[in-house]
Amino acid sequence: MRTRVLNAVQKILAVMMIVALLVTDIPLEVFATNSENSYQSKLDGWTVHAAWNTSSTDYEWDASENTSRQPKITVTYRIRNAEKDYPKGTVTFTVPGIGYAHRGSVVRSDKLSSDQTDSEWNYFWDSPTDLYTFTNNFDVTTGPSLSGGFELLWSLNARECESGYTRTESPTFTVKDAGSISLEPLSYRFTSEKDRYRIFLERNALSGEEHERSDKNYIWYNFEASHDWKSQASFHGLTHPCWAEPVKRRFPVAVFRYLPVRASTGSFSL
Repeated sequence: MRTRVLNAVQKILAVMMIVALLVTDIPLEVFATNSENSYQSKLDGWTVHAAWNTSSTDYEWDASENTSRQPKITVTYRIRNAEKDYPKGTVTFTVPGIGYAHRGSVVRSDKLSSDQTDSEWNYFWDSPTDLYTFTNNFDVTTGPSLSGGFELLWSLNARECESGYTRTESPTFTVKDAGSISLEPLSYRFTSEKDRYRIFLERNALSGEEHERSDKNYIWYNFEASHDWKSQASFHGLTHPCWAEPVKRRFPVAVFRYLPVRASTGSFSL
């Protein structure tokens, strides 16, 4: 009995929704968009999209070698048979950058179509937030259709990037007097193999001439310290002189004297 009642209520609600849609002429895609998330791609007759050059809103780079890449964001827009005028400065995109992926500083996108003198878009880069604001430098008149796009590109080297850097944020699209929408978030993630260091010590006796010139209050050795580090699947080795050993001190902490030793370099490959 209870099941029959619930089924009847659901049917009545479905009929009421259909009637409401027919009366108000609200497109179904509005309900579909809002039911899944708050991200949209249409506003005031404009259709807009943003994606990485992977044809996705996600970009992941797991660097196992010291390589370079050029992540690129492509923003596209179109309007069909514009129902009103859109003068210069009335259409705006805000796009998040990935400049903080660079180790130690924030870097600007090194290729922007808006850098050209005849660009259809003016832009402003806010470096502390790493946000790019693009404003139309063209007029849209009532009637015609329009489509286009622009790109943001970064040239990055894995060795210069911060492992573990991530950013996920939505671009926004704004039309004056019509409001703003948030597009689907663009996600970027970078990881790389951690550096590893090794340190080696080698002790050698002084030569006869070096011993004769040495301070006899100390027992002297030639110490050669070497270290290498593993980064991006390669070992890079360096060696350099170390210090003399004071008398009767296993772990020297008092007076050290520098004994010149020729430095040598080397490298190892995995």
